[in-house]
Amino acid sequence: MTYENTNAFKNATELEHSNKALEKVKLQEEKNRKKGWRYVQIDARTVAHVPCDKHGNPTEEGLMKIACLKKVMGIK
Repeated sequence: MTYENTNAFKNATELEHSNKALEKVKLQEEKNRKKGWRYVQIDARTVAHVPCDKHGNPTEEGLMKIACLKKVMGIK
Protein backbone atom coordinates (compact mmCIF):
# COMPACT_ATOMS: atom_id res chain seq x y z
CA MET A 1 0.00 0.00 0.00
CA THR A 2 2.74 2.44 0.86
CA TYR A 3 4.37 1.99 -2.53
CA GLU A 4 1.10 2.80 -4.32
CA ASN A 5 0.57 5.94 -2.24
CA THR A 6 4.13 7.09 -2.81
CA ASN A 7 3.85 6.40 -6.53
CA ALA A 8 0.52 8.26 -6.75
CA PHE A 9 2.02 11.23 -4.89
CA LYS A 10 5.02 11.22 -7.23
CA ASN A 11 2.79 11.16 -10.31
CA ALA A 12 0.60 13.98 -8.99
CA THR A 13 3.64 16.10 -8.13
CA GLU A 14 5.19 15.54 -11.56
CA LEU A 15 1.92 16.48 -13.24
CA GLU A 16 1.69 19.66 -11.17
CA HIS A 17 5.26 20.66 -12.08
CA SER A 18 4.62 19.90 -15.76
CA ASN A 19 1.49 22.07 -15.77
CA LYS A 20 3.37 24.95 -14.12
CA ALA A 21 6.14 24.73 -16.72
CA LEU A 22 3.60 24.62 -19.55
CA GLU A 23 1.84 27.75 -18.28
CA LYS A 24 5.18 29.53 -17.97
CA VAL A 25 6.10 28.66 -21.57
CA LYS A 26 2.69 29.75 -22.85
CA LEU A 27 3.10 33.15 -21.18
CA GLN A 28 6.60 33.54 -22.65
CA GLU A 29 5.35 32.62 -26.14
CA GLU A 30 2.52 35.15 -25.84
CA LYS A 31 4.99 37.88 -24.83
CA ASN A 32 7.26 36.96 -27.75
CA ARG A 33 4.32 36.89 -30.18
CA LYS A 34 3.48 40.48 -29.21
CA LYS A 35 7.10 41.42 -29.98
CA GLY A 36 6.84 39.99 -33.51
CA TRP A 37 7.91 36.38 -33.08
CA ARG A 38 6.17 33.68 -35.08
CA TYR A 39 6.46 30.01 -35.98
CA VAL A 40 8.53 29.25 -39.09
CA GLN A 41 8.45 25.89 -40.87
CA ILE A 42 11.94 24.31 -40.91
CA ASP A 43 11.10 21.04 -42.65
CA ALA A 44 8.02 18.85 -43.04
CA ARG A 45 7.76 18.10 -39.30
CA THR A 46 9.73 20.85 -37.59
CA VAL A 47 8.76 24.41 -36.72
CA ALA A 48 10.68 27.04 -34.76
CA HIS A 49 9.47 30.07 -32.82
CA VAL A 50 11.77 32.88 -34.00
CA PRO A 51 11.78 36.69 -34.08
CA CYS A 52 10.50 38.20 -37.33
CA ASP A 53 10.28 41.65 -38.90
CA LYS A 54 7.11 43.56 -39.83
CA HIS A 55 6.71 41.56 -43.03
CA GLY A 56 6.92 38.17 -41.30
CA ASN A 57 10.45 37.32 -42.42
CA PRO A 58 12.93 36.05 -39.83
CA THR A 59 15.40 38.65 -38.55
CA GLU A 60 19.16 38.01 -38.35
CA GLU A 61 18.69 36.57 -34.86
CA GLY A 62 15.87 34.37 -36.16
CA LEU A 63 18.00 33.10 -39.02
CA MET A 64 20.79 32.24 -36.57
CA LYS A 65 18.31 30.32 -34.39
CA ILE A 66 17.06 28.43 -37.45
CA ALA A 67 20.63 27.61 -38.54
CA CYS A 68 21.51 26.34 -35.05
CA LEU A 69 18.37 24.21 -34.93
CA LYS A 70 19.13 22.71 -38.34
CA LYS A 71 22.71 21.94 -37.28
CA VAL A 72 21.64 20.26 -34.03
CA MET A 73 18.90 18.23 -35.72
CA GLY A 74 21.00 17.33 -38.76
CA ILE A 75 18.64 18.98 -41.24
CA LYS A 76 20.16 20.07 -44.57
